[in-house]
Amino acid sequence: MIELKVWVKENQNLLLGWVCGLMLLSQVFNLHTYVVLTVENQAVVASNDDDASWNIAKTIKTRWWKDNGWVLYGPFYFRLNHSNQYFWARTAAPTGTKDTHIWERTAHHSVMTVSLVSVVGVALILASMLFSPWWARFLFAGAMTSALLSDPVWVQFVLRAHPDHLFNLVVAGAFLLMVKMFCEPDKKLWQWLSGILWGVSVSVKMTLSLCAPGFLLLFVPPFTKLRWKRGFYYLGIMLLAYFVIGFPQTIVLDRPIKMLRHVGGLSADPNLESILTWFRWFFEQMWRPTLVILVGALLLPRKFEAIWPKTDGWRLTAFVFLPFVILLSKNMMVPSSHYVLPFATFFFMWLGLQVLRVKWQWTARPLRRGLAFFALWVG
Repeated sequence: MIELKVWVKENQNLLLGWVCGLMLLSQVFNLHTYVVLTVENQAVVASNDDDASWNIAKTIKTRWWKDNGWVLYGPFYFRLNHSNQYFWARTAAPTGTKDTHIWERTAHHSVMTVSLVSVVGVALILASMLFSPWWARFLFAGAMTSALLSDPVWVQFVLRAHPDHLFNLVVAGAFLLMVKMFCEPDKKLWQWLSGILWGVSVSVKMTLSLCAPGFLLLFVPPFTKLRWKRGFYYLGIMLLAYFVIGFPQTIVLDRPIKMLRHVGGLSADPNLESILTWFRWFFEQMWRPTLVILVGALLLPRKFEAIWPKTDGWRLTAFVFLPFVILLSKNMMVPSSHYVLPFATFFFMWLGLQVLRVKWQWTARPLRRGLAFFALWVG
């Protein structure tokens, strides 16, 4: 008995990692049941959301080697969904269902599952960035997933066939790698990895165009030849990834440009009502995850290593907050609450990185503090 107690004490982090990992997995499976209950064929989806209906149709039509003719969202989004759908084959095949409807249902299932996994992926990226033991990462990821999906907009875009959550996941990884690029400027690996992910994100959705001023400030001022050279080199990596991942569709440049011009024309001049609406959406989508990050950083055993550049941190901060300013300048004539999603993700990543810069942390009795965090989460 004594030997068992000693073994448990020596391996408590491993055991807790398995327990918390299974808890997170059970949470994902439970959330996935709601995805399954929402699966329908294209005609039913079209009755409520024509845009989602088209995304289902394009998922079925898409192949890795050809142009699917769609411009609103990037080819990588549809190619990933179609690959997932292909391996699922006839999993959504109730008795008597026609083959056409089976493919539509598996496409719808694939799109929503990718969105759900992307939300959990964002939570895991934050958790891995902040905490050391795997049990703390899994525990935080579960709480963060709950916080993100407590907002109706985040839930809505899991259960709608849209690419917003996949875009969030890709840009979260790209932003973290870009921060590492600034921390270790001599390592080309971070430059290439982050640039590739930014290019992939554009091949999911063109929302990254709102970050153009932020990307410019990453390299200038000062307006030196070397700075401009670095900026264009980074842009070249992004464009290379964008063209390769979406070839041959991405070589048709006029369609995305026309689409961006069209979307830009859907905004009127801002007024007090539109600005207050944006602030309300910022608050509603961000306050719960922000609270989880701060409480998690207080109670859970976080990393001691700060990931933040010593001199160019202001550039990354500007990159995070400039899109919020740009959104405030828009008075959209179409539903736009989901425009906040990726920039809220930027903010969560930025906040987590600032938390890591705080040298003090509570180190006594980490298991009891973990239990307190779990009690606050489920309570």
